[in-house]
Amino acid sequence: MHNISFLQNENLPSFAQFCISDSRYEDLRTHFTKKTYRAGECVQSEGDTITHFGIVVSGILKAVSYSRDGEELCNAYFEEEDVFPEFLYLTGNRHYTYLLYVEKRAEVLWIPIFLLEEMLSADAGLVSALLCYV
Repeated sequence: MHNISFLQNENLPSFAQFCISDSRYEDLRTHFTKKTYRAGECVQSEGDTITHFGIVVSGILKAVSYSRDGEELCNAYFEEEDVFPEFLYLTGNRHYTYLLYVEKRAEVLWIPIFLLEEMLSADAGLVSALLCYV
């Protein structure tokens, strides 16, 4: 197996840190939206179109679906510096396949998809950080 050098850089900021605080994105951050949600709030519904990537700044979100019997199935938790819905979007799905609830009061930074795609196209370091996160 070969080492992939750009994935081995321990000094590389996390994907969330790149987006939240890297000075190269200062101008673009004016297009980001930060929202606060209370516990129990539904942030996204199944079938909603994916228009933004979310980064959890604080709190906890929970991806939920339901069994045929109506039992809640927790698909994932998203905590500080977690990103969503990266797997859905990167695999070509453009709609949420789960309900996204706030488990613990949360603040989320929303980045428009078109802007994130522009950022990724222009910055190999950001792509590396996203790959390391995934």
